[in-house]
Formats: sequence, C-alpha cells, structure tokens
Amino acid sequence: MVLIITFLTEGMSNAAAVAVLMPVGLALAAKYGIDPRAMTLGITLPSGLAFLLPVSTPVMAIIMGSGYVSPSEAFKRGLLLKLVGTLIFLVMAKFYWPLFGLGV
Repeated sequence: MVLIITFLTEGMSNAAAVAVLMPVGLALAAKYGIDPRAMTLGITLPSGLAFLLPVSTPVMAIIMGSGYVSPSEAFKRGLLLKLVGTLIFLVMAKFYWPLFGLGV
C-alpha cells in the first residue's frame, strides 16, 4: 500500500488518493489481521511524499512555474526525496511503531 499511495499522489491530490485507498486498505487489514491503525498510518503518512510532478502539490507547481527549476531537475531531485522518504518511513514502521503497539 505504501508504494501504491506514494505514486498515486503524483497524479492526484493527497486527500483524494487517501480517500480512494483507505477503504481498500482497511478491508485488507480486516481480512489479514493487520492492525487498522497501522494500515491507516501506512496509507496517510506516505501520501505526503509527492515531489515529482507539478500536479503533485501546489508547491511543486509554484517551483516549476517559477522558471528557476526545470521540470527534469525537479523530477530528479524529487525522485531522490521520494526514495529517501519512503525508506525512512519503512524503517520507522518496522522498528519505531512497535514501541507504541503498532504491529506491521
């Protein structure tokens, strides 16, 4: 779900992507015995990792529209940010969340 939401938010708003995936994620959590709180965090937190395209967030549209940063440069840097952010998220989910009773 993390990879799906991180790339889905590049083409639509973060809230819309969460609204689309949350019912699916909660149904999967119930079916496979996953903590619904962990699934909710696993969908909502990575939705903020939208750094690649101008439609991702208004900030990206402003940055690319300013002319100071080319779309290709923003894409390269955004991809690096997305990969690092996703890696940090996965490490936190694996090692930090269990301290609060959120099993993955």
